[in-house]
Amino acid sequence: MEKVVHGLGLLCVEFQMLETLIKAAISEFAASDDRVLASLITAELSFNVSVELLYALFEYQWEGPSRPKELKAILGRSALKASAIN
Repeated sequence: MEKVVHGLGLLCVEFQMLETLIKAAISEFAASDDRVLASLITAELSFNVSVELLYALFEYQWEGPSRPKELKAILGRSALKASAIN
């Protein structure tokens, strides 16, 4: 039982980190120079809506074959920001 509880705890922590990373990426797209505005945009978004918004922002800002490279760079910067927050 203890292993199950520990595993569930780890799952929750990892999911929260993923959600934080997605919201940091949204912030990078939408308001990279204004932390308050970025927080307001993502504050009450559910996980599903956050993923959809991230995709929509990405589609809006980048076209062409460089898209995967650009998204990787943005997610990398967002991961650094998210780790600094936590």
